[in-house]
Amino acid sequence: MSDPLIRALVVVLAVGGALLVAWMARVFSNRRQRTLDVSWLMSDPGVVVFTKDECPNCAAVLAILKPTGAPVRQIRAEAEPEVFERLAIEGVPVTVVVAAQGRNVAQFAGLPRAALLRKAWRRVGEIPSSRVPGL
Repeated sequence: MSDPLIRALVVVLAVGGALLVAWMARVFSNRRQRTLDVSWLMSDPGVVVFTKDECPNCAAVLAILKPTGAPVRQIRAEAEPEVFERLAIEGVPVTVVVAAQGRNVAQFAGLPRAALLRKAWRRVGEIPSSRVPGL
């Protein structure tokens, strides 16, 4: 093989490797986080969203949830700092999709993709003990 061809191959492999690492980091980022126990905040099916004022991603999460009809409990850091302290929440938004008895179905740190958030809410209706009307 010629020298320029080998260089091109090395560049393609390096870029491909970097893209793979970035994709894996995104896919597994929500899996590494500590699962929050929000059963004391919401025992019925719904979504708990931890926000701060002036947070554009927090507003985006709430906008994504609005058409789903999911009951949303918004916990604002400015209004309920003790909740943030108790759960050791440092960054926002944090979104927890909750089934019956406050069981976590899904949890997202940052701005989740809309499709993933809607899919998590649909899963709540698939859990027999927490059928949600209208899903």
